[in-house]
Amino acid sequence: MADKEETRLRAEARFKKKQYADEEAAKVWSERAVAEKDGDQNRARLKSLRMTRDAAEKHPEGAPKRKLKRPAGQTLGKPAMDDLIQQTMKREVLPTHRPVPRQKARAGQVETEAESVGPYAAPSASTAN
Repeated sequence: MADKEETRLRAEARFKKKQYADEEAAKVWSERAVAEKDGDQNRARLKSLRMTRDAAEKHPEGAPKRKLKRPAGQTLGKPAMDDLIQQTMKREVLPTHRPVPRQKARAGQVETEAESVGPYAAPSASTAN
């Protein structure tokens, strides 16, 4: 009989523990919902304030707008093609990232095909066996 009483007491303890955990979870979720609602209201209030401020800062339709000053020599839009070509020629490496041949073969040296074309060239028919 003692075993039945002990089993019943353990079952009641488990039930009370689960019931307490469920109540605590319900409290936490309700607190979270209230906090979320408060946050939403605060965001809405701040958004309306921001929109009224922005509307007040806008220029009237008839008022001239300020033009931004540019540094001397700076143009609108894309640079001219000549400028792009000059910039490319000054680079050590072309935009394709292939090395630019800088030195010609000296007199008496024989330049190999791989050296003259570069490391990225496809092998010719004479060298491929």
